[in-house]
Amino acid sequence: MARFASYSRKRMWRTLLAIVGGTALVCAAYIFYLDWLVTHQFEGRRWTLPAQVYAAPLELYSGLQLSTGSSTPAPTGRRAAASM
Repeated sequence: MARFASYSRKRMWRTLLAIVGGTALVCAAYIFYLDWLVTHQFEGRRWTLPAQVYAAPLELYSGLQLSTGSSTPAPTGRRAAASM
């Protein structure tokens, strides 16, 4: 009886290893396919899509005073005097 249980246990591990290995192989093949698909679709159109800017440019430098209510800098210096 013990001999049969040992054989059954080995067979179970081999079957489990085959299932895990097969699943890993299928997943790896699918990942390589997706990589090829994305590369193939975007290869020629890398710079054809226009860029969109969603914010005004902001110069950040050491000593710039930012207001706490928003992310825009507080008016200071020559620009502040000219705009007031």
